[in-house]
Amino acid sequence: MISGFTDTAAHTSTDMLPLTPHANLPMKTEALISLLIVAHVAVRVVDILAQSGPSFEGA
Repeated sequence: MISGFTDTAAHTSTDMLPLTPHANLPMKTEALISLLIVAHVAVRVVDILAQSGPSFEGA
């Protein structure tokens, strides 16, 4: 399960797999937080670009 999640959420190769069950949750949490941060930044960029787009009101 952790391998599938990290393969889906990773931006690089997943060389580090948890050796113990106790390491699964922190590694999943870290990958999820990273994915959410990247998604949040992408949404902000799109929002900024949409607001500063070309204005056609004066044409």
